[in-house]
Amino acid sequence: MNIGWLSPGWLWALLAVPVAVALLVLWWRGRTGAAVRYADPGLLDVRPTAAQRGAWILASALGTLALVGGILALARPVLDVDDETARGAVIVAVDNSNSMLKEDLAPDRLSAAFDAARVLVDTAPEDLSIGLVTFADQAVVRVNPTVDRDQMLAALAEPGATREGTSMSAAVDASLSALRGAGVIGLPPAADTEPDAPASARIIIITDGANSIRPCPDVAAATARAARVPVYTVLLGDDPGHPRCGDPGENLSLVASQTGGVYTQSTDSADLALVFEDIGRSLTTETAQREVTVWVAAAALALLVFAALALGGAPARASRRA
Repeated sequence: MNIGWLSPGWLWALLAVPVAVALLVLWWRGRTGAAVRYADPGLLDVRPTAAQRGAWILASALGTLALVGGILALARPVLDVDDETARGAVIVAVDNSNSMLKEDLAPDRLSAAFDAARVLVDTAPEDLSIGLVTFADQAVVRVNPTVDRDQMLAALAEPGATREGTSMSAAVDASLSALRGAGVIGLPPAADTEPDAPASARIIIITDGANSIRPCPDVAAATARAARVPVYTVLLGDDPGHPRCGDPGENLSLVASQTGGVYTQSTDSADLALVFEDIGRSLTTETAQREVTVWVAAAALALLVFAALALGGAPARASRRA
């Protein structure tokens, strides 16, 4: 667990702690020495008892710790914790063009893609909504974002008929439309949200990458970036690109990098399953900062109270009678 500070400048004040301790020790020695020099122990012993010395040492230690705690509270400590809250919704967009029937992935690219999507459904948190889009020359929303895993698994059991053509822009447009319909994007950001923070949604595109229908993938990247939705892209196989839009790997890498997503190429079914397992896990937890200033301040206050009790509880020396 990592500790961070929202106001780290206050940590420089810790340098004053050793100085304060040294001054306290000097004051105590001077006070004790004066009592010994100017008082006659035979008439009135003003020297502290062992119990009083112990109480003073304990109170001084607790007071020093309270001072340290107060400085740390001013620095506003935060802890890095794993936040298991789901990020909203994920759309899995699967290319179902004719080229996805190639059998370089077992049993074929399309079936392998749907199998990998099932891995995502199994590994993602239960409160994460997942939707399904298939696309070729056009895109179809097969399942709107939902937490109903049975509905998703039923849709993934039927890849459906393939069509000619591939349009990644159509896939992104349909995915964003489904996310807007689910209320995940398109709403005003919360007051404490940074202007450039990503939306609580993700799009995962699985395709062999040969975009054959304009507009080309750079337009899809601009559309997703404007909606602040990261796009994860997965390239299957190593087909050459279409003359209209160029190299598949470069296109998918561009879409991912421009939107804040991740680009991956998979050459076999096992590798594809691992990719989706990793994506599912990454959607499960994310590091968040939790401020613990109030607890540190409370601990410092409690130490001060105990220091006062230690001083007040020391027994006084019994007076001597002549």
